[in-house]
Amino acid sequence: MSIIKYEETATEVPAHAPARQPGRRSRRWWVVGAVVAALVVVVLVVRPGQRQAEPEYLTEPAAVSDLQDVVEGEATIGLPDGELVSARVGVGGVVTRTHVEVGDSVEALAPVVDVKGTTLWAVTGADPVYRDLREGSSGQDVRTVEESLSSAGYDPGEVDETFSEDTRRAVEEWQEAEDLPVTGEVKVGNLVWVQPASMVLEAPPAVGSAVQAGDRLLTAGTDARVARVTLDQADAARVLVGDPVSIDVDGLDEPVTGDVAAASELPTQDGIYEVTVEIDPPEGTKVGMEGTASIVVDVRTDVVTVPTGVLVGTDGGTTSVDVLVDGAVESRSVRVDLITPTLAEVTSGVAAGELIVLGEASP
Repeated sequence: MSIIKYEETATEVPAHAPARQPGRRSRRWWVVGAVVAALVVVVLVVRPGQRQAEPEYLTEPAAVSDLQDVVEGEATIGLPDGELVSARVGVGGVVTRTHVEVGDSVEALAPVVDVKGTTLWAVTGADPVYRDLREGSSGQDVRTVEESLSSAGYDPGEVDETFSEDTRRAVEEWQEAEDLPVTGEVKVGNLVWVQPASMVLEAPPAVGSAVQAGDRLLTAGTDARVARVTLDQADAARVLVGDPVSIDVDGLDEPVTGDVAAASELPTQDGIYEVTVEIDPPEGTKVGMEGTASIVVDVRTDVVTVPTGVLVGTDGGTTSVDVLVDGAVESRSVRVDLITPTLAEVTSGVAAGELIVLGEASP
């Protein structure tokens, strides 16, 4: 394409010559300018060798990791079943002194409360003492008395279910040490039975309170604690005895840890299943505290993993991920096994170290 260039020359215009029409010369230059602009546009559009920039991708290498599959539920700290005891008064009268308060440990053959000036003493064992005992008595309540004597530092001989001569002598030594009438016999009305290693959870009645034989004197339980976790049907079916548990409890600086001890076979009326966890409570753990429990139901070690969010087509179809190979994105079919909210185990299709495409980088 050629461009015509117009040149001006000075010529004499006759007086009778018609006047030049204004604007014709400027229109010619406008046409030339338009043609040149069009050529420039064409050159810019079709200029050979100019290419769009290649996209950049965010990637993460497939890694070898350990995976944990976890189910979560609401947890409440409580006491083990059967280890909460409401101690009863053996004799009636007015409370004249209390020796324990909430949080105190209940020690074997230690004073608990005075009623009408008579001290009631704690016995600790698996079975309550329900009768007066003397040499020749036998039964499980005898074992409770002998265990209490032994815990308090007295020697009852062999700890069994027989109130032997050694048992009588040990009772006499205890009575003498506490300035009690030395009889060698045990009166049930002077005893308060609790489980071993119990602590006071509900204090005795205040001094001046009237109590009758059989009234509840105090509530005690062991210092053992459990967590009860509620789960829906699907999660409960995956939990086994022995599974490790971690509980984030409001108000505690560290998690409460333990293992599943039991799982209910029947749901509540709301269709919820309860799991009991034996815990090792850190300092400050109290009955009734609540939190969120994480129960580890499956563990995989040294497996190839990719971010769960990159999986495509995991619902019943072929699963794939995008892999960056020599700068190009390649869709790769993979086989996955354990899938967690953050990572997925890949058993075939991707090797550790290959670059998994997370998405395009922002410009």
